[in-house]
Amino acid sequence: MVAVVVVVDRGGPIGGALASRIVDDAGRVIFLDGNEHAVERASDAGVDARTVDSGRAGVFDGDGIERADLGLVVSPEDGHNLLVGQFLRLRGVERVVGLVNDPANLDAFAGAGIEPVCATSTLTGVLDARRREPRVGVRSGTTETTVEPHETDEPSRTDDRERLRSDGGRVRPSG
Repeated sequence: MVAVVVVVDRGGPIGGALASRIVDDAGRVIFLDGNEHAVERASDAGVDARTVDSGRAGVFDGDGIERADLGLVVSPEDGHNLLVGQFLRLRGVERVVGLVNDPANLDAFAGAGIEPVCATSTLTGVLDARRREPRVGVRSGTTETTVEPHETDEPSRTDDRERLRSDGGRVRPSG
C-alpha cells in the first residue's frame, strides 16, 4: 500500500483538493493542515485528515508518515514548504515534492532533495501553450472563419505517463 502525505498549512485550497482527487488511487492519504475547514472538507471526501501545526517537527513523528512513499507540500509559502519538505525527508519519506511559488527558490528546494514544482513556470508554460492553440469557429465581422489546427512544439495535454517539469516542459518517466 502506498501512503501519500499531503501537507498544507496556512490556508490555500490546493492540498485539500489534491488529497480528495488522489485518495482513490493511493493506498492511503494523510492530509495535514492548520485550517479546520480544509481538514473537514478533506475528511468528508474520505481522506484521513488532521488539524496540525505543520511548522513543528514533532507533527511528523508516527502515524505511518515515516513509511510514506510520497510527500506533497503545497502551501502558498515557499519557506514553509521548504521547512516541511526537509522535515519529511528527515523522517525517511522517499520522495518529497514541494510547491515553489517564486522561481528564485528552485535551487534551494532541489539542493534539499525536494522535487520542486514551480507554480509560476508551470502556469506560464500552460498559458503560452494555450495562447498558441488555434481558435476554432472564430467570427470575423459577419463571416465565420474556421482555423485549422496546427502542430506546436509542445502538446496541449499531458498523457497520464508524463509529468510536468518545473519549467513547464514535460518528461516521460523512464522504464
